[in-house]
Amino acid sequence: STRYTLAYAFDLNLDTPATAGSLNVSGNPTYTPDSAVDPFAAGTFTLNGQATFVAPNGKSYGVTRTGKGLHFSKANTGCTTDFDAGTVTYVDGKGNTLQITYTCPSVSATYDGSPLP
Repeated sequence: STRYTLAYAFDLNLDTPATAGSLNVSGNPTYTPDSAVDPFAAGTFTLNGQATFVAPNGKSYGVTRTGKGLHFSKANTGCTTDFDAGTVTYVDGKGNTLQITYTCPSVSATYDGSPLP
């Protein structure tokens, strides 16, 4: 096949000096290789999923993740991240948006449209 579907779901209990709670992450990403002959040498991921953090007081905070055109290649050794192209967008329940853009060899990010250092 030239398209792979990955499914994941996990729960994590957190206990740090700052807070405690649980994190539930789930999604159904897809992977399309550039070549059927060597499918894991390079390809594109489509990431969709949700994460929910539940604090000890019972409040929950949700984030939705969407990834588009997330490409990687083992041949791109000059990249500073795993992806050499594409974007990942995180949106919380209040509409705040974090967007991470990969353009080999660098990565940039914006929060509600403003660039992050």
